[in-house]
Amino acid sequence: MSLLPDLTVLVPLLMLAALAGAVRGFAGFGTGLVFMPIAAMLLPPVAALVILSVMDGFGGMRMIPEAWKVLDRRSLAFLIGGMLIGTPLGVWLLTSVEPETFRWIVSASVLAALIAIASGWRYSRKPGAALTAGIGGTGGVMGGFMGLPGPPVILMYLGGPQPPDQIRAGITLFLAAEVLVVLIALHLRGALEIWSLVTGAALIAPYLLTNWLGSLAFRRWGGGLFRPLAYIVMGAAALIGLPLFD
Repeated sequence: MSLLPDLTVLVPLLMLAALAGAVRGFAGFGTGLVFMPIAAMLLPPVAALVILSVMDGFGGMRMIPEAWKVLDRRSLAFLIGGMLIGTPLGVWLLTSVEPETFRWIVSASVLAALIAIASGWRYSRKPGAALTAGIGGTGGVMGGFMGLPGPPVILMYLGGPQPPDQIRAGITLFLAAEVLVVLIALHLRGALEIWSLVTGAALIAPYLLTNWLGSLAFRRWGGGLFRPLAYIVMGAAALIGLPLFD
């Protein structure tokens, strides 16, 4: 196989990367929620996850220094501890599932996560160390299986007393750590292919550009203006990704 997919696949992936970058920039999350349902229509499940991980992991590095300044380090440590256990299980599931089944699970999971986030449902109490690690483990399974580590962590942070910039920082750094662990786990299972790594690298530029523009918009107007739009984009991606529409 060549180092890049055919243009009929690459061009939609470039557009999808740009859209996902904008959502991640102004919402602080959402890359996988936008990217994976549609990417799974175009690519094998493992390739879609590798491309997402390279694009989001390296493309999102520019957000790390700013996030580190306001981070709640204690909660992140427990989240990552759980994630280190959950991610290998998720990767094992990924390499064992049929592509059509994968698409159903991804789209259904995105819709369920979107409903939970948009409805305003939150954890009713501040989670302790064990629950925080469990949330990280759940995010790890979801991240290793379908590139969606964020929803459990997002719901935890949004239910807490932290200010918006600290919430965004915690989510950003958890997602960055998850990407690295996913790539390592895929490598250990022999599931990494050169063409998917190269394709992920090719998507970094449009992803970075729109991520930067989205971050500017967040600082200029805050998340309230753009969050409903982000929900619409995520919901549309999940519906389009359903095998019903093949």
